[in-house]
Amino acid sequence: MAVFPAIPWTPGWLRDYAPKSDFLMVGSDNLRDTEATIDFCLQVRRAVPALPLVLVSNEIRSHDFRCDRMMACDVTLKAPVLHISLTVVIQAAFLNMSIVRRAGDFGTEIEAADYINKK
Repeated sequence: MAVFPAIPWTPGWLRDYAPKSDFLMVGSDNLRDTEATIDFCLQVRRAVPALPLVLVSNEIRSHDFRCDRMMACDVTLKAPVLHISLTVVIQAAFLNMSIVRRAGDFGTEIEAADYINKK
């Protein structure tokens, strides 16, 4: 895992380093505001669409494993992050990404939240 205190990334940097990464976790509290966070996530999504993206924020009500935000991220995690939450969220991010790839778009009704709740 690599942690960066500031965001040095450009789309080119992401394309170069994404193949060496299993997923990307973005802390929205390190960005200016909600709009900057969404813009950054969309840039990441365009640069490396196959890289699972986990968004971490203390401004959301609870963890969100649904596919509603797939245009920007695969899952959203409420900060502070607990170890067990992190494990489940990373699994959900990979599951959501695979579901969307199989469906061929971002409008699928099957979601990781449904899958996880059945376990």
